Parts: sequence; structure tokens; C-alpha cells
Amino acid sequence: MLFSIAALLFALVIFHRAVTQRKFTPEDWANYPQERYKMIQSLENEYVLKGMKREEVYALLGETNEDFYYIGNDGHDALYYAIKYDDSDTVAEHNIVRPD
Repeated sequence: MLFSIAALLFALVIFHRAVTQRKFTPEDWANYPQERYKMIQSLENEYVLKGMKREEVYALLGETNEDFYYIGNDGHDALYYAIKYDDSDTVAEHNIVRPD
């Protein structure tokens, strides 16, 4: 019985990760914008964005006019990945935001 409960919990954890997370690749980022929120953790684990040059970010995530990337929605609001650059065009900070 205890083994069955442990196996069920393990299966639920694996299922939850599969549903809520997705491995980041530049190709998937470009092709599945509504799924990008699932890639953020993988992106941030694989790449150190802070300190990256704007051109490096564009090569990784694609060019944008406003330094916001649509990443999907949370069921109510659209979500965006905001990247702020300093005066030398390097990433100063990045985070998930909702529109005002």
C-alpha cells in the first residue's frame, strides 16, 4: 500500500513537471510563443542573461521592438518576459510581467 502511494505521488510529480515545464530551445521559443512561460525556468537555468549584450539576447530569443516577449497567459492575463538593458546595452534585469 505504501509503495502504491509513493508510486502515485511520483507519477503526479512527473506529470506536473511535464505539463508546467518545457525545455528551452531557440526553435521552440520562436515556434510556440504561447508555450514560452513553460520554458522560462529552463532558459534561466541554461543561460545567464544578466550581463548579456542585446545582440546576444536577440540571437537567442529573436528581435523585438519593445524588449518584451509574449510568453503565454495565466488563464486571465497575457504574460510577458521583460528584459531591461543598461546604458551599455547589457541585460540589467529580466522578469515576468503582466500588462498594466
